[in-house]
Amino acid sequence: VFEKAFKRSRNENFRRRTFANGLEGLEKYPYLIYYQTATNDYQNRNLSSALNNIDLAIQKSDIDDWKHYAFKANVLEDLQKYSEAISNYEKAIEISQTDVNVYALYHQIGFCYTSQNQNEKAIEFYSYAIELKKNHPNSQFNPDQEGMDMGVLLGVTLKKMYVNRSVVLTNIGKLNEALQDCVESINIDQNYSNPYLQLGF
Repeated sequence: VFEKAFKRSRNENFRRRTFANGLEGLEKYPYLIYYQTATNDYQNRNLSSALNNIDLAIQKSDIDDWKHYAFKANVLEDLQKYSEAISNYEKAIEISQTDVNVYALYHQIGFCYTSQNQNEKAIEFYSYAIELKKNHPNSQFNPDQEGMDMGVLLGVTLKKMYVNRSVVLTNIGKLNEALQDCVESINIDQNYSNPYLQLGF
């Protein structure tokens, strides 16, 4: 999926946390302090300070952690700096090494493109997220991690992703495809109101 989405090969992340460097990382690199401060800032909606502190966490860290870049992208998205957010979501996806863990970030890139009125790109990235989630459904060994954790979006419901793609399909007049996405969402959860609203449109 990474290669299809970004038209290049994924680079290996050689700066990952391992058992060997775990304790050393905690003792020598105070990045966790900045990361926690950034999280507190984000919860208090102090976005400029959150962005500054997550940048410091990235600079001072001895590893490349996808969650740092996902957090930064999320803050940039909230600041409506969508191009910068997309770049950081891409970086997070790349260093995660596993697309399944970060399918929600593909969705967020789609959301950023939606906000920039780049509808075709939005549909493309919503579709990547949907296919990743469909190919790796929730199970005992692959539980859903929907929601936020310390400023990082861990997951988005499949029913919601279908509706979000339907909105963009409607915007460009692909009404039959938009309708089908609403039906898919309803098939997942008949009590979810958003696809009915979208069907009305």
